Amino acid sequence: QAPFHVQGDRAKSVDEDTTSADDYGFVTILENTSTETNASILGLLFSGLDTDDLADTSNFISFDTAEGTIGSIEGNNFGGVRYKTTGADYAEFLPKKDVSEGFEKGDIVAVHNGKISKDTSNAQQLMVISSSAAVAGNWPKENQSDYELVAFFGQVQTKVVGKVNKGDYILSSGSNDGTGIAVAPNELTVDMRKDVVGRAWDASKKVKVKFINTAVGFSF
Repeated sequence: QAPFHVQGDRAKSVDEDTTSADDYGFVTILENTSTETNASILGLLFSGLDTDDLADTSNFISFDTAEGTIGSIEGNNFGGVRYKTTGADYAEFLPKKDVSEGFEKGDIVAVHNGKISKDTSNAQQLMVISSSAAVAGNWPKENQSDYELVAFFGQVQTKVVGKVNKGDYILSSGSNDGTGIAVAPNELTVDMRKDVVGRAWDASKKVKVKFINTAVGFSF
């Protein structure tokens, strides 16, 4: 499909906790054996374009599946580059307060001295388990099952019980089960402020638990 097209049938055959590049099942590895600290591995060059000519159609890297493109690194129409993906939140891996506790995407969690729990009583901060992070920081190289990916900023699908209108505040339900509730802006009280997780950008008439697209990390 291109002047240089490498095709192979490889698959990762070891557990997810591995950090060895030899075990990831890559089709292609570019290796620089230099021991110099200023060594590089891969350069991408548009030799026929000036910096000001870079547009969002100037594609440096494309990430694709059989169904189409899911992300890219491209020009930003202003002399730079941008990373584009369907992911909608910036997230970091945070350790569990209790490593045996189970979490799911969309769970509302409390932060206690940097560790997370679904027990939202006396929480220092309320956050949500990421559903589709665009960036995943603080990746633990070891004991990855002791951590969960938590949304810090952006849009995240959040578990909510009860009816929701767009613009409602999403608060922890107090049930310590990862769910939240929606409160209309004119019904929000000062005492509720500590329980605010984010603000609903979705609406639903369903009473049961469902996912609501919620803006998190902003000043509410």
